[in-house]
Parts: sequence; C-alpha cells; structure tokens
Amino acid sequence: MAVVPKLFRNSEELDRSLIYDLIAQKQEPSFTLMMPTHRTPPERETDPIQFKNLVSELEMKIKKAGLEKHLDLISKLHSVEKDRDFWNHQGAGLAVFINPSYSKVVSTPISLPSLTIISDTFHVKPLYRYYQESGRFQLLVLGQDHVYLYEGDKYGMEALDISGKVPQSMKMALGGEMTDDDIDSADFGGVGASSQVNRGVGPFVHGYTEKSQQKDNDLIRFFRIVDEKVLEHFSTTSGLPLILAALPEHHATFRQVSKNSKLLKTGIEKDVSRVPIDELGKIVWNAFYLEYEQGVAALLKRQQLAESQNLSHTLLDDVVKDALDGKIEILLVEENRIIKGRILEKERGIEYHESGVDDVLDDLSALVIEKSGRVILLPAEKMPHSGGAVSINRY
Repeated sequence: MAVVPKLFRNSEELDRSLIYDLIAQKQEPSFTLMMPTHRTPPERETDPIQFKNLVSELEMKIKKAGLEKHLDLISKLHSVEKDRDFWNHQGAGLAVFINPSYSKVVSTPISLPSLTIISDTFHVKPLYRYYQESGRFQLLVLGQDHVYLYEGDKYGMEALDISGKVPQSMKMALGGEMTDDDIDSADFGGVGASSQVNRGVGPFVHGYTEKSQQKDNDLIRFFRIVDEKVLEHFSTTSGLPLILAALPEHHATFRQVSKNSKLLKTGIEKDVSRVPIDELGKIVWNAFYLEYEQGVAALLKRQQLAESQNLSHTLLDDVVKDALDGKIEILLVEENRIIKGRILEKERGIEYHESGVDDVLDDLSALVIEKSGRVILLPAEKMPHSGGAVSINRY
C-alpha cells in the first residue's frame, strides 16, 4: 500500500498569512496544481480521477521542460489518488504548491480552476478571491443559545469551525458569571405584595427591574466577547465583509458594542439558526448582492476618475511599470484569465510566451501585494478594459 505524503496529512486552510507566504516563495522550478473539489457524492467520486490526470499532466510538462530531475517531487503525489479518507474531507478547492525546498497543500472554501503550472514562483492568483472585498462574505448567526459562522459567495456557503475560538452560546461565554434566571423569593414575599405589584411599586418591581438590567448587561458582555473573538480569529485573517443574522432586537445591541470594521450595515433581522444551509445561502446573497453591486459600481467609478487624472493605466505594459514602481493602490484583474508570459523586473517589461507556463497576471498580482496594494478579481464583463488588468494608482 502506497504511503500518502505527509504534506497531505497536514493540509492547511486558506488565510491571508498563507497567501503572503506562498507569494514570498521564489525558487525555480515551482510547481502549482489546482482543481475544484466536492463535498458530497456523486461529484466527489470524480475528484481522485481528476487529480490523477492533473498529476500526469504536470509530469508531462516537467519532461517537456527538461526538468526530469525534479520528477520525484511530483510522482509521489500519485499515492494520494486512492486515499478515500483524504477525498472525503475536502472543501470546494484543492491547491498543491511544491518546489525543491518548500511544499504546501491547501484546502480552500472556494472553487478553483483546474490547472498545472511550472514557473519560478507559485501561481497564487486564483486564491485572491478568497479575501478580496468583492463577492465573498462571512455570516454571523447570533442568538443567546447559538453562535454560527459561515463563509461563502453567490455560489454557496459552508460552516466554519469556531470551536475553541468563539463561544457558541451565552452560557459558554459567561459561565458562572451569568445572571441566574431565578429571582430572589424575598422580592415577591411580604405583606401586601400583590397590591404593591398592582401599583407598580415595592420590592417586587425593584427586584424585577434590577434582574432585567443584569440580564441586559449579560447580553452586552456576551455580544462583546463574540465580536472580539470573531474579529481576532476570522475577520482579521480573511478581511471579508461580515453580515449579521439575528433577531431584530439584537442588531442594535451588537452593533453598539462591535469594533469590527468589516461588519456591514446590511443584515438579516430574523432567527435563521434552523434554516438549511442551501436556503440560507440564497437569503444571505440576496441581502448582500445590492451592497456588492454598489461596491463594484463605486470601484469602477473611481477607476474612471483616476483614468481622467492619469492615475490609472489600462495597457498591460504600463500597468506592469506602475506595479514595479509601487504606484498601484488597487489592481483590477480579470478573473480566470491567464496571459502566458512573465514579468522581467530588470528590463521593466513583459516576456510573452506562446506556449509557456507562467502567467503575467499572477506575477503582476503578487508584485502589487508585495508592495502593499490590493488585488480585486472581477469577471470579464465587469472589467473596465479588455487588457486583463487595470491599475488605480496612489500617485
């Protein structure tokens, strides 16, 4: 029985820090394999077959490029094809990154294109959609006895594992500090208690009011803890917008204590804790869609203004020069497009390939991120120009 490579037993989840780590790896040759995966049968049954074909495809490219001495880095991947346990626990995408001194397997919550690439850097561009502000979101479903966190886009959602990171109920968050549901019997007793209740005065009303205030304070403390933990463990690492789903009376309280800049004004004001995830995904996207469209429209309007002020370039060679000079604040990139070639930094230009394996747009995106710019992937129909990339410059 073949031994499955250790890196597949320790596959990582996608976050910003991992993307930066992948961008930083610059060693030739670097091998990238990506593919969509499926959580449920029957589609899931085809994943090992597709993986096998992609590994074989990458081996052929290695031989064609005269890199046979590196074949052993890839050939060992064939042992994963029959590992049913591995394929039964995948998300929406799988990415494998290998060079002579580095290897990483990444399970992603987003679907990935099917591809194999040999380059002097890893092909990372398809991962940018994970944390960009256009199109993906996180959903916080919040109630006193439940806390759930989801992540998704218009194609669907999946639940995130928050155990050990975010308390999943008020009782879990506050423990023994939570106000007891019972009210001291002395507040009800005494001579004339009934008449005092009817008059709205006396120890009963005082006890009830005090207890009610304590419960309100419990809720505030609970919401504050949830907010802090979601921000620390999820919003900061993903950078995704956060949508709140809770009862109407809880929205104002949570927003009052929240320090999460990713929390959107858009929200769902009802209890959705029992709604099936497929149906919930549609509800959330319908709530988020208008804000997403408005965000894209505002971005395109900004690009038009920048272009009129000579602060935006649309020809790829000019955009590359902007990136090399560190001018780009926002790079708009056409999603799912590959332009064969690579950026030559010393020559300040592009070397195009007719049948190459490098992607100019991937090199360009990595360069912008390294210089603290933002990369936003847009579908072809929303791109303001057809060159593949458009810059919005700082100066």
